[in-house]
Amino acid sequence: SVSIPPAKLAIILLLENPQLLGELDEVPSLDPEADDDVATLQEIIHYLQKRPNSNFNNILGFWGGAKGIDAQKQLAELMANQLLSSVKIVESYDPLQELQATLTSLGESQNKRSRQHEINALKARGLTNLNPDERQRLLELTRD
Repeated sequence: SVSIPPAKLAIILLLENPQLLGELDEVPSLDPEADDDVATLQEIIHYLQKRPNSNFNNILGFWGGAKGIDAQKQLAELMANQLLSSVKIVESYDPLQELQATLTSLGESQNKRSRQHEINALKARGLTNLNPDERQRLLELTRD
């Protein structure tokens, strides 16, 4: 199994195959505050949504202009390191399927963290201090 963090894997897949974004059934909304890789991924997704015919060089040029030369080098190094080579060894490698699964997984893990944060916040207030709507919300969150 591959140990590339999901957001980094999605970035690499999009850098290598920018057209995949347009082929996805759905792009989950991601919280760019989660970490730097998610923030980078979100920016690349937004860029490609506005410019669907872009290629790696277009993305790299945009990144250098928007983020500076050091950030551009980091993005280029992701491709140069060919982190995907270990993923591609699998015969059934399908970059679209890989990107969809990665983005779905990333979205689900962010949703789970967000829900846990909401549960913790409600519990911290104490059950007796919650209004009926908040109690109902806590019940819904803990049922799922």
